[in-house]
Amino acid sequence: MRSIEISLPFDGLVRMFASFSVRTRIVVLTLIPVAGFVANGLTFTAGEGDVGRAFGTVTHSTALADASRDFKSAVASMRNRQRLQREP
Repeated sequence: MRSIEISLPFDGLVRMFASFSVRTRIVVLTLIPVAGFVANGLTFTAGEGDVGRAFGTVTHSTALADASRDFKSAVASMRNRQRLQREP
């Protein structure tokens, strides 16, 4: 039975990293988490902006709902006054 080498696709990558100096490999391995933290920070900042805009939309919608309720109440009040004036 023939064994399949799993590392075959990674041979080129391994050879490329083997050609780097130890100092370069350490720098690359050090920069990987830094890049991850930067990406996480950018995502957090973008998400924070989206949440802020969502709260602004809710505030605007609440104000609009309040104005609509006040308008409906004023129209109902005017109708009631009109009915009372028409009655003898």
